[in-house]
Amino acid sequence: GSVLSGLAGKIVDKIRKAVTGRFATGQSDSWKNIARRSVVLSMINVEFIPYLLHTYDISAVVKNAENLLGIVVTEIAYCSEVLGVDIVAWCTDCGGEALKMRRLLRERFPWIVTVECWAHQINLIVGDYFKLNVPYVKVMDKAIEVVKWFNNHSRALGLLKEEQARSLMGKVLSLILPVITRWTSHYLSCSRLLELEKPMRRLVVDSFEVLRLCAGNKPDLVRKAEEVLSTIASPSFWQDLRVVQRHLEPFAIAANVTQANNARLDVVLMTLANLYRVFSDPTEREVFLLALVLNPYVRTRCFNRRNPLVTPGSLWQMVQRQFHRMFGEDPDAEFEITFTEYIKNIGEFSDAAMDLDGKKKRAAKMKSDVNLVALWRQFDTDVKNGRNGLVKLAMRILSIVPNSAATERSFSDFGAVQTKQRNRLGIEKARQSVLVKV
Repeated sequence: GSVLSGLAGKIVDKIRKAVTGRFATGQSDSWKNIARRSVVLSMINVEFIPYLLHTYDISAVVKNAENLLGIVVTEIAYCSEVLGVDIVAWCTDCGGEALKMRRLLRERFPWIVTVECWAHQINLIVGDYFKLNVPYVKVMDKAIEVVKWFNNHSRALGLLKEEQARSLMGKVLSLILPVITRWTSHYLSCSRLLELEKPMRRLVVDSFEVLRLCAGNKPDLVRKAEEVLSTIASPSFWQDLRVVQRHLEPFAIAANVTQANNARLDVVLMTLANLYRVFSDPTEREVFLLALVLNPYVRTRCFNRRNPLVTPGSLWQMVQRQFHRMFGEDPDAEFEITFTEYIKNIGEFSDAAMDLDGKKKRAAKMKSDVNLVALWRQFDTDVKNGRNGLVKLAMRILSIVPNSAATERSFSDFGAVQTKQRNRLGIEKARQSVLVKV
């Protein structure tokens, strides 16, 4: 125990040296471990690199927004006083208590941007899609039944693998059972079934009677097998499945984009620009729009010039409000001149002066994205207002990561540490083990 604590302490020292003076987005989420203890886990994403903070056993505590707020406030103080990072935003899912907590946090710290996890939001949209009362959507229920039936009957699964090996030149693929908490699994399940359409249909034609009795000869089991095999033999099943796959593909892409550790507000806005949902919370709408404007690769190029919301005057009013909110003062005349030149793509923050093409080419060679916070930081003179006020505002807004996917991944790490065989492991020791492992 003391050795583990010592290692964890050294890792915290390393984290402190790496993150001091940087911008961070806080994340928090709750889960139940193998011992059925309710745990709140918190993390920070420091300019697109996630770090684990602390875990809290809340099994004996009322699960309300006020208690969750207390945890978040404690973590914000820890980040500021111990790690030396500047918390610019806090992200949670949209559960009732988390939603209220974000509102209370915004009232207490108005300069902190409170965002919902947009990876979760995409998954909720997928859930709504499957609630549609449309015939082809019901095909997903049949697809799940096919996957479950083969996975639950070893002989049938073995025959399918043999058929795959013959049909797909030795390639054998596993069936994917969709899980609601895995954000792209429904799309992946559809895609995998469609990859296996030919071997499945051929197997049903060649070995119908064998498959029919794979689950046993009881009437109800035989009847279920016949239903599954009839589904596979039906051309309409595969046609409808292709329709569902086409509909799910944009959501799968959006989920992958929004759950990345380097997702930013402007990425979310561009991904969901066609959805009214992104503008449903007017409190944070301006931050999303300014994230797009302060991305020098975009600026105002993607906006309709006749849109009154994004005229230079309207954008300047947004900048004034958000700058005052985040820094407690109004931007001065020099800031206004600099911002006007920036959106006109002239002066020291033009494409050429910021060497945008060069940075993009260098990032492409390294197979990475341009780090927009680092791009702006090279111009930072550490002055709060004036010309450098634009730099400070851009770094702060572009460092916000609008997802809590890192906490979901940490839950998997905790699950690997706190197993059935180690179910008595304490919450803090489990945290230290995950910290050392990662």
